[in-house]
Amino acid sequence: MDQPGANYLTRRSKRPEPQYSDDLRLANYPPPYPDGWYRLLRSKSLRRGQVRYLECPGRALVVWRSEDADEVFAMPAFCPHLGANLAGGRVCKDRIECPFHGWQFTGDGRAASIPYGDIVPTRIATESFPVEEVHGQIFMYHRGGGARQQAGEEVPYPVPRIPARQSNTRRAWTLTLPVGATACRSSSRPCSTSAAVAWNAAG
Repeated sequence: MDQPGANYLTRRSKRPEPQYSDDLRLANYPPPYPDGWYRLLRSKSLRRGQVRYLECPGRALVVWRSEDADEVFAMPAFCPHLGANLAGGRVCKDRIECPFHGWQFTGDGRAASIPYGDIVPTRIATESFPVEEVHGQIFMYHRGGGARQQAGEEVPYPVPRIPARQSNTRRAWTLTLPVGATACRSSSRPCSTSAAVAWNAAG
């Protein structure tokens, strides 16, 4: 004779396990890095015509300064053509050139020139990020949730300015940023998610 509840347990065990997809998880979970300004590096560590590789916030980035001006640009490190690391390339005026096939991209992620053709494919483009240079630091705005970004787009707020820093006052100060505005210290460590970042006013 079957024990009470045996059939119930059998029916329960045959129920399919719930399935979770990445799309469902992304739709219901908050993004791993909050929206806001992230410090990339110090201004004086990026000379004109120089390219730097960074990882922030949780992404591989390439940052460069134009040759003939002080404009700074940031975009994903890997070429949208065939995936070469753009950090191994060079700066040509205000563009970055891929070390693999010599494709050049503007600061907004669009292909601008290819060495073996006159027609530039407009469908080849990559994401780019709003950048501000404030108080001797370079910041990038990150918007979470998987939304595609582009340099020059409107952002909710600018990088906070500190009057004492603008007047070159040599004293220690603490910058309290809105939640999401964090500092990325180096390419070897992930970005901090702290909302308060302390620097030295002397630079």
